[in-house]
Amino acid sequence: MEAHHRELGVPWTFDPFPEMVEVIENAGNLVCACAREDSKLVGYLIWYLSPDLTDRISRIATQGAWYVEPAHRAHSTGERLLKVTLQHMREIGVKRAFPHFWAVGSIHDAGMDKLLRRLGGKKTGSVFDRFGEVGWPALVRRLRL
Repeated sequence: MEAHHRELGVPWTFDPFPEMVEVIENAGNLVCACAREDSKLVGYLIWYLSPDLTDRISRIATQGAWYVEPAHRAHSTGERLLKVTLQHMREIGVKRAFPHFWAVGSIHDAGMDKLLRRLGGKKTGSVFDRFGEVGWPALVRRLRL
């Protein structure tokens, strides 16, 4: 994950929070797929599941980290990770999924937009980062979650 963080060049520190991952996973609210080559991790896609408070029987999936090593990007690894996780989430009753990609001037922006649209994605809005350099793990610790 650290290579992914460096590549994106995001302004927050890299400080994984494995204890929270375990809490989310134990609650049944984590979907994670990994791609391996000869047992070496070469890609992953993480989703966080939450209830839809406007529809008591629906769950929503929000995409977390999605990374594929550069050497494996031309082999549809990222697309396969997306397809397998979307299929799994349909099977467990997720009604809406919100994939995204960081628009930080990456050379991958156009390709990711094209991929998400080709797989049926529809642009429904924009996402803004309000907290800047605070970062999620620091915010969670500060709130004592």
